[in-house]
Amino acid sequence: MTRATFEISYQAIANKDSDDAADALQLLKTFAFLHCENIRFEFLEKAVTNAALELQQQAEDKKREAGSKAHDGPQTWSKWWNTVVFSLLTYLYRTRTPLVLPDVLRQGREQKRFSESRHGTANGPLVIYNHTRDSYSMHLLVHEWAREAPDMSIGEQGVWSEATSVLLSSCILLPPLGNTTKDEDIRKDLLPHVDHVREVQACIADRMKDKRMARMKPWPVFESGFNRERALMYAKFSIVYSQNDRWEDAKRLQMAVKEFTLKFLGIYHPVTRRIMLPLAGTLFHLGHSDEAAALHEQSLGRSRYLQGRLSEARKLQEEAVARLQKLHGLDNEATLDAVDNVGRTTVNFYREEDFRRARS
Repeated sequence: MTRATFEISYQAIANKDSDDAADALQLLKTFAFLHCENIRFEFLEKAVTNAALELQQQAEDKKREAGSKAHDGPQTWSKWWNTVVFSLLTYLYRTRTPLVLPDVLRQGREQKRFSESRHGTANGPLVIYNHTRDSYSMHLLVHEWAREAPDMSIGEQGVWSEATSVLLSSCILLPPLGNTTKDEDIRKDLLPHVDHVREVQACIADRMKDKRMARMKPWPVFESGFNRERALMYAKFSIVYSQNDRWEDAKRLQMAVKEFTLKFLGIYHPVTRRIMLPLAGTLFHLGHSDEAAALHEQSLGRSRYLQGRLSEARKLQEEAVARLQKLHGLDNEATLDAVDNVGRTTVNFYREEDFRRARS
């Protein structure tokens, strides 16, 4: 097989000038950034059907968040200001373009299903469909050619690698969703694909940076921001790494998400607590048991507070303070946040000794 053969096959598909042909070419470019083997049809299906499940979960999360705000009582000036700042930052950091996805998947989301008839969409001389395994594969030479063809610019590579990342991320559901055996099987098969696209994207990012620096000297180059969509993707990919015992990789992604949520949402936001618990589990598996326990107690204490279980909350929060102070000292930001949590909980007991304790 030669590149000329691949180009002839590619052009033959393009010349058909049909929706199926256009879909086949887009999926070819997307598959080029996945691992070349075991591209399950179910990945495409989940990328479509999971979107509706996530929207439903988001609506439920908003209801719970509204309930927790009601429990917190009247809004103070500082809380109001934090809300205003967060709203502004959300606007500034949000992605202003639709998620990058092949048209066949975008249309499937609009219909809220992925038609079984689309099995053959990507099948052809360049992509092989295995009926027994219900999966696709590409020859190594085809795989490399489709990703690095001379007419594929760095910008286009960036677009299709991002489409691949979105596809993979869409296959993964965050807790409390995605807890079935079937979901676990999918995450296990996603690992080589997540590894491949992240490796390729790192190379593309380096090449883009080099080109910008060469073009813009001597002016400094500013890196793009870490936004909500990227944080969500990192959280999902960390689940894949955790399930496959890649704890260091999971930690790096979860730490990035935690820092982002703490900066823009604050420690009291449910999304922040949601990433702190899996991070605590990751730290435990890496042997950092004290740090893991402190993080777990800090997160769980806030949850107990929102449930109105104040005595339990204060006990957990005080244990978190003790552990964090031992690990980082009293002047550390995490320790001070934990102390603040204890104060917020303690004043709810309405006893003079507790007021003095909260102020101390």
